[in-house]
Amino acid sequence: MRCARYKKTPPTTKSVPRGIARQSELLTLIERRFAQEDDLREAIARTRTDTISAPAMAELAAEESSHAEDTAAITDGALCPSDESAQESIGAPVGSVSLRWHGEDETIDSPEIWLTVFDDVRAAGDAITREILRRRFHGEPYWKTCDALYLSPNTYYHHIREMLHYALACATASGILDPRPPKPQEQKAG
Repeated sequence: MRCARYKKTPPTTKSVPRGIARQSELLTLIERRFAQEDDLREAIARTRTDTISAPAMAELAAEESSHAEDTAAITDGALCPSDESAQESIGAPVGSVSLRWHGEDETIDSPEIWLTVFDDVRAAGDAITREILRRRFHGEPYWKTCDALYLSPNTYYHHIREMLHYALACATASGILDPRPPKPQEQKAG
């Protein structure tokens, strides 16, 4: 046992472990993607309409007008079987989209998978969690949400953390995020 007059040396400050820092970085990315969800949906729709060629669109319009008696196919949004290029372009997944976010251009890979992850997260949560997510990512301050839903701030942030971690798990499982820290660049011998 040491006497009180012998002071222990203070521990050296350690940096945050790599895994925790990476998790924090990924949760920030997921939160940003949640905030960009509406923009992602618009960009995907814009990309899909841009990929359908003008002649294919003209052909679709001509066939729809000539087959006016077959309103069931038109109201269902079904395409004519003869227009294979339009069907392929609508059904093909969008590889990436570019967004303007807070004054900077950002390219998002696999936007449709991100939207699937968001839908999975909402489906997994209860009504309160879905409402908290909706309000948070549409710009409502936390205190207004807490007041409207009769929640404490701790409960509010508990729900947010729970859904962000679940979204991280879904994004990792779908392959759009890698939870491992990036490997340091190998030093070139020279």
